[in-house]
Amino acid sequence: MARIRRLAPITRIRFVDSNGVEVGVMPLPVPRSRRKLDHTEWNRDKSIRRFLWYLSRCDIDGLDAATDALIRLDCLGDALKNCLMGPVPNLRKLEALLHLWNSRGLWSVPRALKDDLCLFTDAIRCFAPPYIGDELTLYRGQSRTKHENGIYGIAWTSRYEIAEQFSGLRDTPGIVVKVDASQDMILAHLPDFISTRKTDPANKLEYEDEYLLDPRQLVGRVTAAN
Repeated sequence: MARIRRLAPITRIRFVDSNGVEVGVMPLPVPRSRRKLDHTEWNRDKSIRRFLWYLSRCDIDGLDAATDALIRLDCLGDALKNCLMGPVPNLRKLEALLHLWNSRGLWSVPRALKDDLCLFTDAIRCFAPPYIGDELTLYRGQSRTKHENGIYGIAWTSRYEIAEQFSGLRDTPGIVVKVDASQDMILAHLPDFISTRKTDPANKLEYEDEYLLDPRQLVGRVTAAN
């Protein structure tokens, strides 16, 4: 039986003054052991089967290896299409997908899916319970050229300063954009489902307060925030 790795809770050191009043919190990185899987011999069918297997068990290490194989074989989109089965909502599969996005959503997953990034949001919508909350103004840092062409990614934040950081990570001039996101536009709020350094509000420098949106619902609704 495969060993399933779940991320450990975040450990924090709390600082108090002489009166016992808390004056600060410092999160500590949690050491973890990684199991390495050799996927170099996996073909397309085996890689997709492994992806579905690890996804259903929220096996993060296995899912990483399967994703590497799918990217190598250029069939991550096929795996995402095939995973849309079984009872829904499914919090275990949702957690696995959100961990995958949290660790690889900046570059490898979007680059692998290219114009089919909505396949990832379709999987999130399939397994996530409906978002319940008020309309929010959300921000995103991205290239100015893509904004001018009406092209947007799926990751957004309530924190303008985080979006501003991401706008500076582009090869071309960046921009911060915003959208008034209604309840039906929001697929998932990551801190509601997974615990990492980037989803911990106490970690103010890295806390992204990230929301995933369906890019197909953004047409005509996004404006420049700066």
